[in-house]
Amino acid sequence: FERTLAGLHDKTRVMILRLGRVPFADATAMHALADVVRHFQQRHIRVRVCEANPRLANKLRDFGLLEKLGQQDALGIGLRTLYTKLKQYGVEPA
Repeated sequence: FERTLAGLHDKTRVMILRLGRVPFADATAMHALADVVRHFQQRHIRVRVCEANPRLANKLRDFGLLEKLGQQDALGIGLRTLYTKLKQYGVEPA
């Protein structure tokens, strides 16, 4: 993961975290995710999450991550819907 982060080019504007295969997250995982979000935000990269199951979406909301991301919801948002929303802001997926 660290190697992937280091390999991002300077033109990266949005990082999409697909959570469809994440069944649950404990406190350690939530703190790690918050650190990742903070890292990207410091580099002026917008972070969005999608495909979270209901349990994980509630945990993201309760932990305050959705608010930090400026997202209303992570539940039921698929990748295609997220791409459409990003295009409204002039962001084209690579």
